[in-house]
Amino acid sequence: MNELISFLLFLIVLLLLIFILFFVYLLFYGKKREQFELNKDHYIKNNELDWYLFLTGQEKQLNHKLTYEQYEVEAIEEMLISYTRNASDKNILFNIQKFTSENLLSFYRQQLKSSKWSIRMNALYRIGDFKMKDLFEDCKKMLRKKVSKEEYFEIMILCSYFDISYFIEELIAAKMVFSEYEYKKIFFGISDQSESELEKQFEKLPLTTQLAYIDTLGLKRKAKSLVFLEKQRESEQPEIRIRSLKAAYEIGIPIEVEKLESFIASPIWEERLMSVRLLSILPSEDSLAHLRTLIEDQNWWVRSKAAEVIRQGKNGKAVLKEIVQFSKDAYAVDIANELLNEKG
Repeated sequence: MNELISFLLFLIVLLLLIFILFFVYLLFYGKKREQFELNKDHYIKNNELDWYLFLTGQEKQLNHKLTYEQYEVEAIEEMLISYTRNASDKNILFNIQKFTSENLLSFYRQQLKSSKWSIRMNALYRIGDFKMKDLFEDCKKMLRKKVSKEEYFEIMILCSYFDISYFIEELIAAKMVFSEYEYKKIFFGISDQSESELEKQFEKLPLTTQLAYIDTLGLKRKAKSLVFLEKQRESEQPEIRIRSLKAAYEIGIPIEVEKLESFIASPIWEERLMSVRLLSILPSEDSLAHLRTLIEDQNWWVRSKAAEVIRQGKNGKAVLKEIVQFSKDAYAVDIANELLNEKG
């Protein structure tokens, strides 16, 4: 019994000691971190004007000496990232790339070799932010070893900046699969020239990657993409055709009604729905006959959208009243009545 009590007392004292040590560590770490943040803020406040003059080319060099202490590096990163994300002046962006390549190359190279995942990720982020092409080969070497999905994703973004051929090879190989959202994030940053290279090998890409790329073209809303999208509307994959129609609609440039006729009569309701959306950006006189057909569609979404487009067109309410009066399709009459009776 005494031995049990002694053991319990020893255990309580031990746990109490561990708790005290942990509390002291947190207190010490908190104070240290607080001082670190103070030093960083102090550096930014004291030197942000100097950096502005340097990056805008009004001064050829910084007027303060760099020590490359960790707080100073993080402060510099914070300022430079703010410029890269908000500045459109090419000279500023060039000066950022020049400075980081000349002064932070070895720092980020060491970070890439760190055993800590968070430090490696920070380096990859910054190499992308500052477009540090000189470190790209170091990043590619990482792929020879086992890397996390997050690291691979960031390296893929760098590939899209610096080596489009290698980037396309990695996409085709699909060593790691990402979500459509992640692929869109990658594709959104690639240049027009890189898009052209990618489109040459589009058929070799996995389906998920193809769909994400088509969606990205819709988000970018560039007229030049319509030629590529028209070709994809001939695909044997229904989802590619549907996404291509959707992307064309988001770009917002009218497509000749003749090119939509096969989709208007498609057995796939999603294609018919997208054809209605595309008809909505055509003049009423070109689209009305097809919309009158589509308001009698068997699918509720299709006829509802067709009715909505008719109402928004020239003499829309009069056309809907005519459909109510003369259409033999009960569904068309119902949806037309519903829109006519809506307030507003």
